[in-house]
Order: sequence, then structure tokens, then C-alpha cells
Amino acid sequence: MSEDLSEQYIKEHSKIWTYTSVTGSDHPCRVEQICNARNKVLCKINKERYDKYEYVIWIDMDSNGWDIDGIINSFTHKGWDVMYANGLENNHYYDLYAIRHSSSLFGPEIIGETFWQTLKPVNIKPHDKLIEIYSAFGGIGTFKKSIFKTESYDCIVNDKVKRI
Repeated sequence: MSEDLSEQYIKEHSKIWTYTSVTGSDHPCRVEQICNARNKVLCKINKERYDKYEYVIWIDMDSNGWDIDGIINSFTHKGWDVMYANGLENNHYYDLYAIRHSSSLFGPEIIGETFWQTLKPVNIKPHDKLIEIYSAFGGIGTFKKSIFKTESYDCIVNDKVKRI
């Protein structure tokens, strides 16, 4: 069903969101919205009825798909809490916004436009050895569920991040 709406009606029932800081004074930024949504999921999976599960597989449903063998391969490695996908696009890691490692710890939330101006493609091959990182995504993540008992998502630099 479609109806024509008057210009006055649209003005009265529309809002334009503007961001004045990292979290905005009246509306959270995109990253904060993602953190809030993920933390709502954590509240659900931390319920007692899910305590018997050891792993959480978090999938970005608008990705180009994933290889089930890659997920299975995650469980052959030892000593990890989270295993992120090697999301490749044109042979480069495509989720550069989310990846944080020892040589690239801060993103645009800390260093602003410099992040985008100095961004270089990360060349990771499908069968390269694992890389220790602080944060990533790449379209799919396999998590040991136990980490969500003490950890959650945040878009603000806190004391824990400062210690890294």
C-alpha cells in the first residue's frame, strides 16, 4: 500500500540524526549500535539454559558465504579463545575496520582520519598460520562461550584496552 504524504507531515514525523561525538549526544554511532546489539545477544546466550554449550558461532548473514571446512578446521587448533574468519576479497582481508593487532591497535575511533589515510591492505592467504589479534571479524567468528561470562562489547577505550 502506498500513500502520498504531505511535506508538512513528513517534516513533523521525521528526524535527522547528527553525531556530535563518538557516541553522539542523542543517538549512538553505528559502532555503538553494533556493540549494543551484540551485548543483547550475549545476555541471551549467558542464560543458564545455554550453559551446556561450549562454543558460539557468530555469522554475518550478509557475507558472501563461508566454508564449513574452515569452521571445522578452527577446532583442530589449540590455545585460542576466538577464531575469526579469514574474510578475503580480491586476496586481501576485507574487514580492515574491525581488525586490531600489535602493529595496528587503534582505529578511527582513536586516531580519526589518519586511520583511513594510512590503511594498507592486509595480505592473508587462506592457509597462512594463525595471527594473534585483539579484535577482528571477517564475517564469522567462533568463540569459546566461556569468554562471554566476563567479556562484552564496547566502543569506548577503557582501562582494559589501555593496558594492552
